[in-house]
Amino acid sequence: MSTTLELLANGIAYYYDTEMLAVAWETTPKVFEALLPAPLKPYKRPIVIASIASCPNTSFGVSYKFGALGLMCEYEGEPGTYFLSMPEDDDIPVFLGREILGYPKKMAKLSMKRGGHRFEGWIERRGIRIFEVQATLDGTPNAEDAMEILDEIYHIFPEVSDEQIQYKGIAFLLKHFLAPEGGFDYTPRLIRQETVFRPYQLEVGHAKVMLGESPYDSPWSRVEVVRLLGALYTRGNNIMQPGEVVAEVNPEAVEPFAGLKYDW
Repeated sequence: MSTTLELLANGIAYYYDTEMLAVAWETTPKVFEALLPAPLKPYKRPIVIASIASCPNTSFGVSYKFGALGLMCEYEGEPGTYFLSMPEDDDIPVFLGREILGYPKKMAKLSMKRGGHRFEGWIERRGIRIFEVQATLDGTPNAEDAMEILDEIYHIFPEVSDEQIQYKGIAFLLKHFLAPEGGFDYTPRLIRQETVFRPYQLEVGHAKVMLGESPYDSPWSRVEVVRLLGALYTRGNNIMQPGEVVAEVNPEAVEPFAGLKYDW
């Protein structure tokens, strides 16, 4: 059985030596009112997480880069991230994440490089740069309370300095397919999917971001930066767990958000 078919069979994916930079900022409540679908509820702070990553070695035999843009939210009291966009540069992970779990994945060009404490990355889709980040990983975040907020969300930082760092990210996703005759093939589903992060390198810094205007990926330009919190750089081995259906969602509530997997 091929590695891709094995992944489809057990629903678990392993990522080795993944390099990632995540940037967090506070936006306005109006952004969440416009972009977060029910039954998800906004997190107690209007936090946006954007990231860019390189995955050189995966259990399904693909090396690729990806970006992500998400809103911090809650479902039945559990915090998680609702993803607005996930550009990638290989079609296999686009298929696996979008068709099985409902991630809003699309093909794109991505670049990231690090030199010393400096990190730079960008994402382009259909010839338009939709995201650009520059970070200085010197231990100083943009906001004094950044580490407290990030630890509150992800429980990243261990109390004992030599403890193995491990934290989890919960994704909430809308899975649906448009029907040939209009509407949806089936009642849209809310998917919960958990990823375990095991970084062996973790650094904090401050960043600045550019969110590009695009008719193809408008979520990136709609998540206004009100207060940058900081940047988090990691290298590590991660495990992507299978997803589960936690609710069926009213099709009328999903319809305004159905373009996330396609184009706005």
